[in-house]
Formats: sequence, C-alpha cells, structure tokens
Amino acid sequence: GDINFNATTGTGSVAVTKQQGALITGTTTKADTQQFKVGNTTYVLVESTALNGTTGDKLSVKEAAEKMLKAGKSIVIGTTGFNKEDVDYLKEVAKEYGGRGVIAPNFSVGAILINKFTEICSHYFDNFEIVEYHHVNKKDQPSGTATYIANTLDCALKRKLASTHVHSVRMPGVLAKHQVLVSDEYQTLELIHQSNSRHSFEKGIILAIRKVGELNELVYGLQHLLD
Repeated sequence: GDINFNATTGTGSVAVTKQQGALITGTTTKADTQQFKVGNTTYVLVESTALNGTTGDKLSVKEAAEKMLKAGKSIVIGTTGFNKEDVDYLKEVAKEYGGRGVIAPNFSVGAILINKFTEICSHYFDNFEIVEYHHVNKKDQPSGTATYIANTLDCALKRKLASTHVHSVRMPGVLAKHQVLVSDEYQTLELIHQSNSRHSFEKGIILAIRKVGELNELVYGLQHLLD
C-alpha cells in the first residue's frame, strides 16, 4: 500500500510518501512521534526526537518503544543517547513479546560505511582520534554516531569502552560531519563522512521501514539491514 508518515529529526522533520520508492521533504520544529501505516493498519513506530523528549502520547521515547514492542509492533528509532542498558532492556522486551525493530544512531548509509572502514583500519593501525561536527542546536555530545564508531574501535582493539578519544564541535553552517584520524609512526589516514542535507537520511529510513518486518528481534545499528 501507499506509504505515508512524518518523522522528526531533532531540529527538523521529514515526510515520506510513495513516489519512486520514497520522497522525503519538509521541515518543522515540532517534535513528535508518528506512526507508519500501510492502509489503515499501524505497522511501525518511527521515532527520532530527543531521548528524553515526549511523544504524541506524552511518553518518553523509551516508554513509547517499550509500549509498541509489548504490543508486538515494529519500531524504527533514530534517537541518539540510548545507553547499553536501555538497548539491552528493549531487546529483552522485544524477545519476550514478539516485537522487532531498529535503533540506528544514524540513518545515513555513508555513516554506516565509515564505521565499517574504521573497523577495517583497526586491523592495521593502533592510533585513532574521532572528531564530530554538528549544528549548534544538537543537544547531545558526543554524537551517537561518533560514540558508536568509538565503541566499534574499542571492541575491535579489545580495549575498554570509551578508550577512543572523541572531540565535539558545534558551529553554525554545519549539519553533520564525522572524521576519523588514523596513524602510525610513518603515515596518517583520514576518513570523513559529511551530510550536507537531511536528504542523506532518506535511504536509511526507507531501508529500515521496509526491512524491519523481516527481523525477529531488536537490533542496534543500520548495518544489520545492509546486504
């Protein structure tokens, strides 16, 4: 059926309608959680507001996710700030009640790839620094994406979480940029991903919505849906 929903992205929102797969347009400052519908049937809750913000039902994001999972529904969450305990708890709820979903710190496919490339670099280098740049209205720092990349590195290098240094920059004229600096004694390497428009999140959002129904669990990270 036709796809119609609205989802906020922190300081703005996207609206998706069926047209050549999907088209995302529009901005607003209203923070809300909307439901993705196929016909008249609620299929998946799409949420990307602040972690401690409230949804249209006046629930926190975590509470709304828990409610949907306990009803056996699907969820797609782009809210950053979830800690390991939050994710593990929601995974258990999904498992117990037959819910499923995706919590993605970033819906940009490029951001998922820079995480993968960083993991590859960990096989050949030991020195890493991460710098994340965002617009001045972004509340959390470091960003969920930068934290995710750092955790990937720490796990790959078999060291304690939070060992990788993450630097945060907030300035006007920037939407979202992540930079991974890599080096050894004789060379340096830089990995950079930059989102110049919120349209960069389109493919990931649609991918998550279309594939979440194929899952039998709650997963963290969009990479679980990539072929």
